[in-house]
Amino acid sequence: MSNIINMYCPYCDQEHDILIKENNSECIIKNEKVTYVEKNYYCNVCETEFNDGKMLEENLKNARNQYRKNHFLLTSDEIKEIREKYKLSQADLSLVLGWGEITITRYETKEIQNENYDQVLRQIANNPYRLYDYYKLNMDKFSVSKQAKIAKKIFSVSPSNVETNKYIEEILLKKHFSISEVKRGNQIIIMDKIVSIIKTIVDKRIKLYKTKFAKLLWYIDCLHYKKYKKSITGLAYLHMNYGACPLGLDLILDSKNIVIEEIEKDDFVQYLIKSAKSDYVLTKEELEVIDIVLEKFKEFSTNQIVEYMHKEEAYIKTTPNKIISYEYAKNLSI
Repeated sequence: MSNIINMYCPYCDQEHDILIKENNSECIIKNEKVTYVEKNYYCNVCETEFNDGKMLEENLKNARNQYRKNHFLLTSDEIKEIREKYKLSQADLSLVLGWGEITITRYETKEIQNENYDQVLRQIANNPYRLYDYYKLNMDKFSVSKQAKIAKKIFSVSPSNVETNKYIEEILLKKHFSISEVKRGNQIIIMDKIVSIIKTIVDKRIKLYKTKFAKLLWYIDCLHYKKYKKSITGLAYLHMNYGACPLGLDLILDSKNIVIEEIEKDDFVQYLIKSAKSDYVLTKEELEVIDIVLEKFKEFSTNQIVEYMHKEEAYIKTTPNKIISYEYAKNLSI
């Protein structure tokens, strides 16, 4: 098989039509003879066959890919397709998977992956949730500002927002499985309900930064528990330096139904929740509790609500990084 290209021939020192010839060739890869398709330029004028650095690299790539096919491994092009599906750089995908930073670069160019690495790549090929599992294990390899971007890219491959929310809900349930009922508000977790709360707050034109949202959600859950002996979300809250924080907050905000804007300020990044989509219908009682909390804190800045929360008995009587029991809700200040 042959194609024709117009190019310069270094042997006859002329620019004219040159044949690209394809022939079966053999080479040794990992002590194994591999038959592959080799390409070379052929000049009809001087009857000379030649190639250049780019052609040599392509031939080596073809040989390695044929070895891969012989051993039922993904080709370099297939690996590249998987990475590009997630819109991740070579370094980012490597780090998400917990590999060396240049591992994917090597696999897309010259190195042949072993079966274990190949199986991991096949797992994530059409399963963004499996890739997200790897990301959660290795997210500390990325800056805080980049973490949200990586998660959104991974979930962008998900076939539907519904599936993504169900996946997030399953992880939240696993995180809360061993926590006592009173510490998760005697309530089950429904991801769609949490998104609906976010939508309700944003729709009331509350400027909702991530840290302020965490505090508002705690007050909403605690006030509902105080009134009805159960929270709204079923989330447990941790005692953090900046106040109560729901377990799995970052995971929740990774939902495709939530739009977040990153705002760079001085030497840090703020996360502003811009919008949320949900068809989940909150009860009259739940909406009334949300309204009470928002009326109280709608004019509070993030720092003000953090300072206010620090004075709550629930915060004072628990220790850092421990779960705050809903039993303290009876003495809530609102």
